[in-house]
Amino acid sequence: MPDKSYWFYLESFVYAVIKGRDLLLYNSLTGKFLSYMDRPRLVEFLLDLDRKENLYVLKVSREFLRDNGLEGFMGDIKDYFMGDLIDVSLTPKKPFIMPPHLDNREEGGQRPRRIIRNVSGDSLFSINELTFFVTSRCEKNCTACDSAGKQFLWCTGEKESSELDPVSGPMLELTEIKEILDQTKGCPIKTVNIIGGDLTRYPHLNRLVDLLCPSFNVNYYFHFSHLKNGFPDAVTSGCSQSKVTLLVDCSTLALPCDLNHLKHLQPDKIVFLIQRDEEIPILEELIENLKTGNIAVQPYFNGHNLDFFKANVFSDQESLIETILDIGTIKARRSYNTLSYGKMFIRSDKKIYSDLNGKPLGRLGEISMETAVVSELSEHGNWLKVRRDVVPCKDCLLDSICPPLSNLETVSGINNSCNIWNDHRNMK
Repeated sequence: MPDKSYWFYLESFVYAVIKGRDLLLYNSLTGKFLSYMDRPRLVEFLLDLDRKENLYVLKVSREFLRDNGLEGFMGDIKDYFMGDLIDVSLTPKKPFIMPPHLDNREEGGQRPRRIIRNVSGDSLFSINELTFFVTSRCEKNCTACDSAGKQFLWCTGEKESSELDPVSGPMLELTEIKEILDQTKGCPIKTVNIIGGDLTRYPHLNRLVDLLCPSFNVNYYFHFSHLKNGFPDAVTSGCSQSKVTLLVDCSTLALPCDLNHLKHLQPDKIVFLIQRDEEIPILEELIENLKTGNIAVQPYFNGHNLDFFKANVFSDQESLIETILDIGTIKARRSYNTLSYGKMFIRSDKKIYSDLNGKPLGRLGEISMETAVVSELSEHGNWLKVRRDVVPCKDCLLDSICPPLSNLETVSGINNSCNIWNDHRNMK
């Protein structure tokens, strides 16, 4: 009796990646994945399946599956709704499947080609977010002042000098901000962030609010220590597209006095900076008593709290499974940094950055924003830095499923901010 033949296929929503003798299959509808370590025959089968002429479909026999130890794999595929076997006698014509075409094979040790981006013409329209550090003047001396701002949006100031007038230090003039907005007119800018220094000491704040509202969605960032007298009237005047974000360092709070002041301020959003386990009870008390839903917790790497990050911040398999990625998002993460792409920062010293941990692209008045974007895309590459470019992530099967590289990796010097791949063969 002749051996029965079947069409084996993978669904078009399955992302397959092969690294040497290891294999991962990811169901982009459910977020579930299958991983197989040191399975050369299975890898060879998947490489054949992924060839352009096969289009995720191969004719197989029971004997072939048995001889190559693939029967258990077929059961896994069915259980995870990633594919199936179809009796050829019932469907003589080969089924048509449209694979995701991620070019995941690394035959001959060659990496998949990166998307080649055009860095001329409409490059300016890559910008989707602008952040203006309008002033660096501040009389405080916070321990997290400069380093926190290298990791996330946080105010960063300049130590007060008695020789300088309180408002004569580095700041952006209103005409300079307007020039940037004019240059980027028509760009898909979703958000404009306004931050200091001490934003209450920016002398043009009222006119800046008038300039930005109602053309942009604007976030104004104020540090809690600057608001003894509450928010400036200009930013709470009722423009529906303006939001006020309050920055709070948990390590500096004095309860219950500061809790009462937090309740009185009523910002649109509160961001709590936290850097050690001892601050977690304080944070929990604040969240319970403030009774507002728009609260964010921002872990801060101070150079000495790596254990805190490993326990509370680093990714693990469970958190990855909870976040379902579609094929489009996976493709994007393989091509550019979806966290940082399109963001431009203009500091109060007139320098323009695509990454506050990198070198400036130039200075206001010396280069245009279009020139800055071309420089970023063609020379600096901050927007195009992805996990498959860096060690050890480029050897990890999850390099395109893990969150994008962030400033945390840059500041800490640890690219694999996870609890999964210290030894990637321990993956379940």
